[in-house]
Amino acid sequence: MRLLLAVVLVACATHSTPSPDAGGSGSCPTTAVSFQHDVVPLIGHCGGELCHGGIGTSWPYASLVNQPATQCDRELVKPGDPSNSYLVQKLDGVDMCTGSRMPKLGTPLTADQMATITTWICQGAANN
Repeated sequence: MRLLLAVVLVACATHSTPSPDAGGSGSCPTTAVSFQHDVVPLIGHCGGELCHGGIGTSWPYASLVNQPATQCDRELVKPGDPSNSYLVQKLDGVDMCTGSRMPKLGTPLTADQMATITTWICQGAANN
């Protein structure tokens, strides 16, 4: 899993935040990733009311992108920069400020699932 995640992160490392019309150009994977159709099913399975104090069954876009993490001074999702997005760090269990790997009460995401999330962030974390 870490190898595939590393490949996606390396692909994004030299890629600045894409413009809204970039369409995944540059070094991000070119297959478009949708927040609603691809990402929400992966991060919404936790059951927000159990894990995150009543946010419902999925994370709303506005509570993730360019929002500070409650555990430390980092952004949850930093568009164009998955390696510095705290969501990725928590899901992968790497460089966490505190707490445990997410999902705390479930099975860690697969390499393909992590690649979907990191690709979405690398492509600019669009609300699509």
